[in-house]
Amino acid sequence: MILSKNDEFLVVTNDTVVSIVRIKDHEVIASREFISVKNTSLSKENKFIQVYDRIDNNKYVAGIFEFPSFKMIREFNEKRYIKANAPYVKFNEDETKAFYYNYSTGFIEIYAAEDLQTVIQ
Repeated sequence: MILSKNDEFLVVTNDTVVSIVRIKDHEVIASREFISVKNTSLSKENKFIQVYDRIDNNKYVAGIFEFPSFKMIREFNEKRYIKANAPYVKFNEDETKAFYYNYSTGFIEIYAAEDLQTVIQ
């Protein structure tokens, strides 16, 4: 479980489901099913939630979602999961830029965080 920065939400993770619960009324405001959750994390300012899902032995998906709405922003496909490197997408201090190390190319990609589609460098 992960408590949000403002103590308003709780992220609850089990093997296949990640849910966001509003603490004041214990209401599940968003929930998603996955195949096999390996890691869940909130960004420092709680704008984003990242979920790493194991699809099979050779495929992992790093999903980046808005928090707390759980709206999908972007998925990154991975061939492996290294726990020590999670979360794979890092954000700058004000969470306007996202940094992603692409294991296939060996380059760090920098994205505008609001959509994670626009490479800015």
